[in-house]
Amino acid sequence: MSFTAELKRRNVIRVGIAYIIVGWVLAQIAEFAFENFGAPAWVLKSVVVVLLLGLPLALGWFSFDKFYANTGSQPLPEPTVLEKSVAVLPFVALSNGTDDEYFADGLTEEILNSLAQLPELLVTARTSAFSFKGQNIPIQEIAAALGVNHIVEGSYDDRAND
Repeated sequence: MSFTAELKRRNVIRVGIAYIIVGWVLAQIAEFAFENFGAPAWVLKSVVVVLLLGLPLALGWFSFDKFYANTGSQPLPEPTVLEKSVAVLPFVALSNGTDDEYFADGLTEEILNSLAQLPELLVTARTSAFSFKGQNIPIQEIAAALGVNHIVEGSYDDRAND
């Protein structure tokens, strides 16, 4: 990998571009403010010089921090799957009734809320579980993505009551 590509990957170039934009905006604000308050010309020149000298310092610090500094932080551990963990996937409404999907979602939420009352059981959040609604993903992949050992899934069919 080239040095430039490595700089891009580590966002050093983005920091440089952001610094230039912010520096330019600060210089414009300083020019407007100093003219309105009657500041001597050397004050604005000093601000611009400080901003210009700050760019290599900012890039040097950011590069050093990304390339050489070891903050002692360890890489994040792989998510562990707890034995007593469950995700309740949204139930599928098989009938064509207008309110059946709402009923199926409500049924899912009731089961999820009931399981969440058990202190020894880790239950995945509703938002995380409902993000898989309508997707055709294997259960094993969903369980791995949510970091759970068990999955509750089901369907609701009101056609039998017609």
